[in-house]
Amino acid sequence: MSNMLSPDDHSAGPGDQLPSVEEARANSEIFRRDSGASWAQKSDVETAFSGSQGSSEHDQLPSVEDVRLDMGRRDGGGNGRWKLFIMAALVIVAAVAVAVTLVVTNTGTEDQEFPMGLNGNSESGDYNFETPAGGKPATTTDTTSPPVTATNPPTTPVATDAPQQESTTAPPATNPPTDNRYGKLVNLLWNENLSTMEDFTNDQSPQHKAALWMADTDTLQLDLESPDMAAIKQRYVVATMFYAVGGPRWPNPLNFLNGEQECKWFLKAYAGDKKTIRQYGVNCVDNVVTGLHFPSNFLTGSFPDEMSHLTGLKKLEAFNNPGLTNGFPTFFQTLPSIEYIGLHYCGLTGGLPEWLGNLVSVKSLVLSNNEWTGSIPTNLNNLVNLENLYLDDNQLSGGIDMLAGLSSIRHLVFEDNEFEGSITDSMVDSWPNLEVMDASHNKLTGPIPAGLFTLANVRILDLHGNQFSSLPSFTVSGSKLEILTLNENELAGEIPASFGQLTALKQLDVTGNQLSGDIPTNFGGLVSLELLYMAKNPFSEGAIPEFLKSMPSLQELSLKNTKRTGTIPDWIGDMTTLVLLDLDDNQLQGSIPESIGNLVNLRYLLLNRNKLDGALPSTLGGLEKLAFFMIEQNSITGSADAVCGFPEVRQMFVADCRGDTATPEVDCQCCNVCCADGDEYCNDQVWLGDSNPIWELGYVRQGPVEFDAAASRSYTVQFGGDIP
Repeated sequence: MSNMLSPDDHSAGPGDQLPSVEEARANSEIFRRDSGASWAQKSDVETAFSGSQGSSEHDQLPSVEDVRLDMGRRDGGGNGRWKLFIMAALVIVAAVAVAVTLVVTNTGTEDQEFPMGLNGNSESGDYNFETPAGGKPATTTDTTSPPVTATNPPTTPVATDAPQQESTTAPPATNPPTDNRYGKLVNLLWNENLSTMEDFTNDQSPQHKAALWMADTDTLQLDLESPDMAAIKQRYVVATMFYAVGGPRWPNPLNFLNGEQECKWFLKAYAGDKKTIRQYGVNCVDNVVTGLHFPSNFLTGSFPDEMSHLTGLKKLEAFNNPGLTNGFPTFFQTLPSIEYIGLHYCGLTGGLPEWLGNLVSVKSLVLSNNEWTGSIPTNLNNLVNLENLYLDDNQLSGGIDMLAGLSSIRHLVFEDNEFEGSITDSMVDSWPNLEVMDASHNKLTGPIPAGLFTLANVRILDLHGNQFSSLPSFTVSGSKLEILTLNENELAGEIPASFGQLTALKQLDVTGNQLSGDIPTNFGGLVSLELLYMAKNPFSEGAIPEFLKSMPSLQELSLKNTKRTGTIPDWIGDMTTLVLLDLDDNQLQGSIPESIGNLVNLRYLLLNRNKLDGALPSTLGGLEKLAFFMIEQNSITGSADAVCGFPEVRQMFVADCRGDTATPEVDCQCCNVCCADGDEYCNDQVWLGDSNPIWELGYVRQGPVEFDAAASRSYTVQFGGDIP
């Protein structure tokens, strides 16, 4: 949710980011919260995914042969009594080994409940993990999921209460014996250069735990005598990853280590529409791992280097796992097929490696909301297949020249950083497929290039919160641009008439600049506009533009502090779609027209700091949804009883209703703030509409929804949907 109206603050809420629009609604999503969703019952999961789960580990037991050889040496070829004693000892040892193995093998995850608020009865939200209708898992592929999917800005998972194992000093690195399964497996893996002997001999390492599980506990028991090394390597690498990123403590184990082939280590989940199904865990094509999907599953630690051997991996999706540590995973640099890297909301630190520009197959690189520092790799423009780049909400700095040449880019999002420099015409020319650009809240300067407005497919441009200096003139026909936010820059001069050609616009925000001259009259052709914010600009004096009445979809209009003169016209009552009308801080005269009572959808009405007079019209009583009403610093008189008729929705009502030395101008029994006539310091905050988008929520504006009194915010806006 993004705050839309705030006192003297036009910045967005903590998730302020750019997104996309329609495509995402059809896409499935990660752990979508849905009041009707729930984790699958055990019977559902068993129906779809057979096989027991096991994720335990134990110390290596000596084989019977080891004991026999050892005892034989001690006997030195001795007599029958010693042989009888040895035989009895062997029987006891074998019995203990079998008992321990049975206990460990049955310590699985199949009957495990999902703790920490992730089960179907949790207070933190329900997740729709269940078997599709018919009891069979639906067929999914690794190439249909979107570059980013999220319904709300991800929330940080609650820390697990599971005890953490203390690390121990690794024993000296020596080759293990090869006369048992563990020794044979380790030597096979070591000879393939998968891991070091130091890792195998450290009983706390994920490599040791994975090999021990495969050798002893894994019910699949791959053949080590005539080994299929491709199968052994893949199973070992995925098991090592499981232990390396805290798999035994995942709230949803995703059927890992369940004794079946690793391509069966997954669960499927319905999206909120109960139709789209996504697969979480391991995804394979022809028994080769092509995708790993672990969003919001309490991953900790770091991904192991062994993952560089998953040469068929195309997608890693691990967002909203803030327990992950270290920097950018190094194993990516040896993966020739990687297409999607989703590591947003993971708290990762350090710089972006220069070799990032060598991943020429990557199509989506989503690294938002981490703690990356430094600059963008200089060779990033080598990524000619890159379609989606998300670097927003980090601590990156430096120039953006290396973004030129991303010829396939569709979504370019790098807001909330410290980037400097300009967006040049040559850059724009190299982005022919651009649809979404969010460069907001940086330190970009210079003129805004005309080419941005003539791109054939551009739908969203968010450039607010920079230091851009001027607007361009251009010629465009059939523009698809829907959302344009240019607020809080240093834009000067007149708004070119070219902007009247952007006939698909739904949102236009130029608040807080130095724009002058007349508001273009051809804005009347912007018949799709739902939001028009022009506040805090020194336009030429003039009346409320008459072209506004030709905008049938307009819901939010802010002309605050734009030198509006004359009266509030009667035709304002014909704009029945209005939810917000902000005319604050102008030189409007006359009385509030009776027709304003026709605005039955109005929730926010700001008429304060003008020269209005006359009595409050009784028709205001028909505004049953009115929650925010300011009329102070005028000469309005009379009773506010009509406005006070719906106290349950009145959240902020400010009027000149305080009479310290004289009778107050307005008799108000429900006002939150009563000002004295002429007191310019009463309610001296500047309330501004906030149109800033959030890409995680799809950048689909649904209108203001509530007043946040605790944060001194007047109203907020919610977005819905997903990014494609």
